[in-house]
Amino acid sequence: MKALNIIGITTGITLIALAGIAVTTTASVLIQKGSATDVVNTTNLTTDEAIERSNNNTNVTLGNLFYSAKTLEETYNPVNETYAVISYVYNVTLMPQNATATTGAIINATERGNFTINILPNGLSINQGQGLIMTEDDGDQEEEKATATFVSLSHTNPNRIGSGTSIAFFSTDSTGQLAFLNNMTGIAQVEFSPERTTVRIWGWNGGTLTSQNEG
Repeated sequence: MKALNIIGITTGITLIALAGIAVTTTASVLIQKGSATDVVNTTNLTTDEAIERSNNNTNVTLGNLFYSAKTLEETYNPVNETYAVISYVYNVTLMPQNATATTGAIINATERGNFTINILPNGLSINQGQGLIMTEDDGDQEEEKATATFVSLSHTNPNRIGSGTSIAFFSTDSTGQLAFLNNMTGIAQVEFSPERTTVRIWGWNGGTLTSQNEG
C-alpha cells in the first residue's frame, strides 16, 4: 500500500468496488470501534430508532492489526493533470495472528510496487495497484514473497495532508512465515503528509450487513 507524498494522495493497500464507499471517515469508525455498521434506510425513523436499527443489523467485525508500514522511497510519474503512476518502497512490519514462539511474533519485510492515481474534484482520489512483499534474508530463514493487490479512496486538504481507506487482498505460495497472508483480505487506514506516509491494515473477519427490508 502506498501513498503519494508529492501531491498528498494515497492508496492503501489498497477491488474497484471501494470507489463506491463513502469518504474516508467511514474507515476511522471501522478501525476505532473494530466493527462496521449497516447503512440502513432511515426514512421516517427518529434518530434513536435509526441508531438502534443500525446496531442490530450487523455482525461484521475487523480482526487484529497485522500490517504496519512506512514509506522508504517513492517515484512520481505524472501522465496528465488527473492521472499519475507511483512507484514505491515500504518498510513493513507484519504481525501474524497465529504467531508462536517458534515462528516469532513480528516479521520484518519490504514491499515494492506501483499504483495509479485517478485525481477527482474536491481533494478526492482513487488509487489502485499491486505490491510485492519480501521478507528480510537473515541467514536463518529463506526469503519469502507475497503479493498485495489494493484499491483506495483518499481525501487530501490544501496542505497536502490527508487520509485514505483501502481494501487489500493478499496471496502467497509461501508455507513459512508469510503463509498466513494467503487469501487474506484487509481494511487499511492510510495517513499521509509531505513528510511521511503510514499504513495500518486490520484483518477482515467477514460477516454480513443486513438491510432494513431483510427480516
